[in-house]
Amino acid sequence: MNDMIIRDGTIIRRYRAADADAVSDLCSRASQQARSFVEHAHPSVEGQGAGERGAENWVAEGNGAVIAVLRLLPGRSEDEAEIGGLFVAPEAQGGDAGRQLVEHAASLRGALMLEIPEGDG
Repeated sequence: MNDMIIRDGTIIRRYRAADADAVSDLCSRASQQARSFVEHAHPSVEGQGAGERGAENWVAEGNGAVIAVLRLLPGRSEDEAEIGGLFVAPEAQGGDAGRQLVEHAASLRGALMLEIPEGDG
């Protein structure tokens, strides 16, 4: 499994404990723009999947800073997974960091599921 790739100048890599503060800040700032997701989807990334067996967290890094984070949860089989959260820093929205993370997740697991909590869409 690729733990780091570079696509169009963006680094896609596994979350590291050293990312905790940057990811927490990113999720808070991104959530301010999408208030309805705050209570449902704010990811807990400390410990790289703490409390969820098989969870993986991936980050997109641009210009030396974390600009997006994706939480990947196990699916019903090895070739599928669920997106447990996707946050893109406000200053990086409209770019392709989120798309790159989703494409990387699909390359790792195949089919991806995304659950939208009732009342949020």
